[in-house]
Amino acid sequence: MKLLTDGRNDQKFRVGKYIDPQLAELDGEGAQQKIKQPTPHPKRESYGVWTDMPSSSFDKEKTYYRLPMLKEPVWGWSIPAYFYVGGASGAAAVLSAAAQMGSPILLRKLIRKGRLLSLSGIALSTLLLIYDLGRKFRFMNMLRVFRPTSPMNMGSWILTSAGAFTTGALLYNGRNKFLKTMTNISGIGSGISGILLAGYTGVLLSYSAVPLWQEARKSLPLLFIASGISGASSSLELMRLKSRETSVVHIFSTAGIVAELLAARALEEEIKNYKPVEDSLKKGNPGKLWKAGRLMSLAALALSLLPGKSKARKAASAILEGAGAVSMRFAIYKAGQVSSRDPKAIFELQRGKEYHPKGLEQKEHSVEESTLEEMA
Repeated sequence: MKLLTDGRNDQKFRVGKYIDPQLAELDGEGAQQKIKQPTPHPKRESYGVWTDMPSSSFDKEKTYYRLPMLKEPVWGWSIPAYFYVGGASGAAAVLSAAAQMGSPILLRKLIRKGRLLSLSGIALSTLLLIYDLGRKFRFMNMLRVFRPTSPMNMGSWILTSAGAFTTGALLYNGRNKFLKTMTNISGIGSGISGILLAGYTGVLLSYSAVPLWQEARKSLPLLFIASGISGASSSLELMRLKSRETSVVHIFSTAGIVAELLAARALEEEIKNYKPVEDSLKKGNPGKLWKAGRLMSLAALALSLLPGKSKARKAASAILEGAGAVSMRFAIYKAGQVSSRDPKAIFELQRGKEYHPKGLEQKEHSVEESTLEEMA
């Protein structure tokens, strides 16, 4: 089929399959077959005719007719909420396991509170996940197989095992030697599964084809783990704790905020080479959530480092810390939706440096020069 750009309307182009003569000329084998001229649908709207092939006229952008290649994630609010609650639950289990190994007698109340927080968060995470899936049987069906290559399947097993170990650590708490042994084993298992629970959602997102999540695959799991530490610390800081327990939680909280800010910075560095992907996180509503999350985390860190033991300042720091972690989770989720809607984001990510118009012009120019030299 040859494209016509001069708009000529010769009857000879009507021989063969029905092709608008202003659009194209049909030639080649089988082109002279005569068919009945179709009748346009009465309710179909008319559309304009391209004067040039889209693949040629859109060369500078290199997209598929400016249409997005991916469908954006259709998750509701429950999934980013699940990311936050699950991360906080996993981090609380890690803190309890570390306290159990370090000072099980002096920190026994903190250990129990951390595990209660973890177990309640795991239960809420399961409800949020089932709510998004629509039916509880869909979650149960994920446990019918064990597939290490599937982050979603492994996430279901991690969530289930974390709940089982945390429940065991709470139920076996007794003075009997056997019960103590079971408590220690369950507590360590709860801590290991807690690390996986806090970070697997970042792996799950980076395993997808969404441009932002895929490009941030190295720093996203680290950000989710650090954000989970901030979420768990903010909840524990609002509880009534003893002086030694408060110090432990304060150190855990400070480390979480610092790690969160560093991971957020690393994520920005990781995506800066691709402008549409970077814009999806720094502009619009996702950009506002991202900036707000970082500012709240910085404010929480500043308040926590101030001298004194003011309860109001401690509560304000905890609230800002938790709100910053929530804001970052929702920013990552919303930015992923935006990047999947952007037709340029996926093309630039897949084609790399060759996508940019300047690179294309230089490449074409060098090809033309080499061709002329060979001809000479």
